[in-house]
Amino acid sequence: MKENSVLIIVEHFLSSEGRSYFDEWLEEVYKTLQKFEGYRSIRRIYDTGNNERTLLHLRFSELDLLRSWSSSEEHDEMLDSIRPDQLEKQKSQV
Repeated sequence: MKENSVLIIVEHFLSSEGRSYFDEWLEEVYKTLQKFEGYRSIRRIYDTGNNERTLLHLRFSELDLLRSWSSSEEHDEMLDSIRPDQLEKQKSQV
C-alpha cells in the first residue's frame, strides 16, 4: 500500500552566518516537528552547483496537518530564530 504525503521544498536566503548556523537550526526544527501530527521527515538538500543555497525537504502526511504546523506558534518561533540572518523571506514549493 502506497503512503500518501505532501512534499515541501523550502529555500532560505541567508547571510554567511546564517548558512553556518543552518544545520544547527535544522536540528532544532526537527526536534520541534516531531511533536506535530502528520510530520514525516525533514532533511537538508544540497545543491552541488551552488553550495551557498540553504534548502530543505519537508514531508507531512496531509496538507491540513502541514498547514497546522505552518500556522503554529512553534513554526513562528523557529523562523524568528533564523530571521536575523535572512537576506530575504524564504520561499516554499508544495
